[in-house]
Amino acid sequence: MQCLLRPVISRSFIVEGIEKKPAATAIRPNAQNSLVLQSRRSFITRFADNRHVPACDEASLGRIINLEFARKIYRENVHRIVARAPDLPPSELGLMALIAYTSGPLHQKINEYESPCRSLRKQAEMCQIAQWKRLIADTILRIKKNPVPVVRRNTQLGLDALAGYAVGATIRVDRLTSVTCASRQVYTGGNTDLVIHTSAGVVSVAPLSAYADSEAEGMLDPGSSYKVVEVISGKENGRRSPDDASYPARTIVLQEL
Repeated sequence: MQCLLRPVISRSFIVEGIEKKPAATAIRPNAQNSLVLQSRRSFITRFADNRHVPACDEASLGRIINLEFARKIYRENVHRIVARAPDLPPSELGLMALIAYTSGPLHQKINEYESPCRSLRKQAEMCQIAQWKRLIADTILRIKKNPVPVVRRNTQLGLDALAGYAVGATIRVDRLTSVTCASRQVYTGGNTDLVIHTSAGVVSVAPLSAYADSEAEGMLDPGSSYKVVEVISGKENGRRSPDDASYPARTIVLQEL
């Protein structure tokens, strides 16, 4: 299954790529224990030492977004957020993180985290961003959906990515994916218009966004899947696109499964 956004190299692939080495000569018995210990220390330092990963709390969120700005949005709009299950409401920190995401700063950091070109030298920071991403995904799944039947998204897809959107293909949402609940595309810079038919709507995050009036932003459920039902040459409503042959304009119609 393909991802709604451009494919990225997974962390496991990167790790495998780093760890592949030419066949080594036999290890001397008296050196083997030392090498095993060094290997363990290296693994702990790079991947498992959570003591150096900053906590996901309001203080660390304050280094990403102005907290007074975020609190103002939260106080004025928290009453508009309805829990999907009454006994599992979203947390205040989760909603504050969602505000930081929809308003820009945290969105940019998560995009950097998901980029195959991200710097592995900032491992602790990247681990913290991964924690924020998980908290936001959990928060989305705790908010009641807005029963809008059709939502839209504009994005940029190359030929390789477009090949994964053949009619009948199943597309899985593996990233945090925003859409507009408006009756038209809000952003038009990308070469691909996604027209998404939902089965039960999407989570409206407009009350938590600094751009509520212009975007009518919603979020697809993380882990949800969609079937490609139609691929149309050209963008929705016949809009022109300045793309070259590597980025042909398309309108892709999806149906939630």
